[in-house]
Amino acid sequence: MLKLLHTADWHPRSQGPIGGKLSIDPNTGMSWSLTDFNESLRWLASVIKEESPDAMILAGDVFDTPNPTTDEYMAVMNFLEHIRANQVIPIFAVSGNHDIYQSGTGAAATHLTKFTQTFCAQAPTTLMQVLQGHLIRFDFLPYPSRGRIMATMDLKGVSHEEVDALINRKLSDVVRGFTVGHGEDEIRILIGHGSVSMAKVNEQPRSLAHDIQLPVKEFENAYHYIALGHIHQMQQLTSNAWYSGSLMRQGFGEEQEAKGVLMVRVDQKELDVKFIENPHSRTYKTLRLDELAGLHGEFSTVYRVKAKVSAEELARYEEDIIACQNTLPYFQVDVEVVKDDRQRDSGMTNGMTPDQALDRCLAREAIEDPLLSEIRSTHQVIMEELR
Repeated sequence: MLKLLHTADWHPRSQGPIGGKLSIDPNTGMSWSLTDFNESLRWLASVIKEESPDAMILAGDVFDTPNPTTDEYMAVMNFLEHIRANQVIPIFAVSGNHDIYQSGTGAAATHLTKFTQTFCAQAPTTLMQVLQGHLIRFDFLPYPSRGRIMATMDLKGVSHEEVDALINRKLSDVVRGFTVGHGEDEIRILIGHGSVSMAKVNEQPRSLAHDIQLPVKEFENAYHYIALGHIHQMQQLTSNAWYSGSLMRQGFGEEQEAKGVLMVRVDQKELDVKFIENPHSRTYKTLRLDELAGLHGEFSTVYRVKAKVSAEELARYEEDIIACQNTLPYFQVDVEVVKDDRQRDSGMTNGMTPDQALDRCLAREAIEDPLLSEIRSTHQVIMEELR
């Protein structure tokens, strides 16, 4: 049986904010965001040592940008150097949407190939390997950029709806081309980065709505395992297709999501997938206004108060909000003040005289003397001036 470690969407950020602000680790002089990432990679190294996988799959977005900073680059390279020095395992990666150049001329993830037994695909391709005596076929499907695919097509006079259909058909043709070469004696693995229509998505960017959909369901039976990246929520899509999810939480949109890696055991007849949770993924917690009083937070947690209230109600919790801002290490305020939109009196009509309209308002508000007499007197003065 072949044992694979499946991970994706690392997104190291040397200037990444936590709780809306850049926080510096005094021990390293780097951001706490990068410290969190390094701790997660150390944990990942321990998982590799304990589980002894035969290979590691990196399903895209190893970096957050095509031009990673030196600190981001070194964090990934030091991890790979450690793996190579302590337990040499092959690594198979694809380029994701974050680490590719829009021109399609390269990808930050290809820096991984400086290490022996490491392969990163920038374009759809196939790689044959022998692992643990098994013949393994890896089919690679990097992030399908809409612009780059359209650049290869003649779309003159084609409607927008027809363009989407042609793009999806072309992507299906690519995967179908993979399956033509499949052999019965192979263990077949598809590694892809992109969206799948049936995937669950919380608060990831709206740009996902414009993604080309990977035809996973169409080719489910052609593979023994389909390893995916791009959607940050770990989930199973079909009997053999999984998103590993991101290595760490990237914000409140992933508050309820467990983070970690998948350990996959696969052969010609069986598939077993086990999730291993990353204990170094920072916790995000949303609070109500009435939960703030006397709150004592943890450094490892990013807090947010989220509410939609009137100005009067917000004023009642102002001291609690200020106290949290002064005492909690990471605290965000996401409060929308709702204006008091009083319901319109349906009895008011354009046919009423000003005096009749005033009488109705005064009766509705139950205003009494001496204020009632003062309002009527002021009303008469104003009306005389208008005449």
